[in-house]
Amino acid sequence: MKSTDCFASHIKKNQWFSFPKENSEADLRLFCLPYAGGSSHVYYPWQDKLSSDIEICAIQLPGRGIRFTETPYTDHKKMVIDLVDDMVEYLDKPYALFGHSMGALLAYEVAQEIKKRGLPQASHLFVSGRRAMHINNESQPIHDLPEEQLISELKKLNGTPAEVLENKDLMSLVLPMIRADFQLCETYLHNVEHKKLDLNITSFEGVNDHKARGINVSAWQDLTSGIYQGIQLSGDHFFIHSSEQKLLENINHHLNDYLKDKDQLLAM
Repeated sequence: MKSTDCFASHIKKNQWFSFPKENSEADLRLFCLPYAGGSSHVYYPWQDKLSSDIEICAIQLPGRGIRFTETPYTDHKKMVIDLVDDMVEYLDKPYALFGHSMGALLAYEVAQEIKKRGLPQASHLFVSGRRAMHINNESQPIHDLPEEQLISELKKLNGTPAEVLENKDLMSLVLPMIRADFQLCETYLHNVEHKKLDLNITSFEGVNDHKARGINVSAWQDLTSGIYQGIQLSGDHFFIHSSEQKLLENINHHLNDYLKDKDQLLAM
């Protein structure tokens, strides 16, 4: 392989992974997967709000940010395989997975792919704003709606700034990516051959989230043989912003407890 080919391969690989502040001394890496239409920058502020022992690694998907010119995935299977292929070298230390909405779907499927390959498993899976993956989606699909109707549906979700939704030029650029993300979510079918995960799961739900709450969220406990905990936070579907402090307090608590237990075992 030519040296230029090696360099190009390295650049392409690192486009998946975005570190707000690289910290080789961190004891644990937290991989964060975005919601539909979101980018890795959503998680950048978290780095200064979590323990210094935790390094944020935000996943940047094609079709946004520095990968804006790349074609976004419309099916989770190929995305997860490609992501885990390049994720292997980043599993060199304890890690956890976090995903909100579409990100929860992807985090779960990443955990399944890692389990399938016999790679080191996550210490914890945090899923936010998403019904359990084996619960069928009963809402009507919106990914193929005409532009005006799709924008109207996005307004209802309350996750996109009004100034963005009202900017026709900007929306014409980002709508293909948003459609692809919603298509990925709305055509997802849970693989009945998936085994229970062997890790702890914490689910977060907004008390006013009409998309994911109640037994549809608590059903995440059916997908693991580990410890499950469900936590309710104030807010709608995008409570990860309105209740960010409480969310991060819970993540910090779980991951710090894991690191303390790990240190105690090593000291024995």
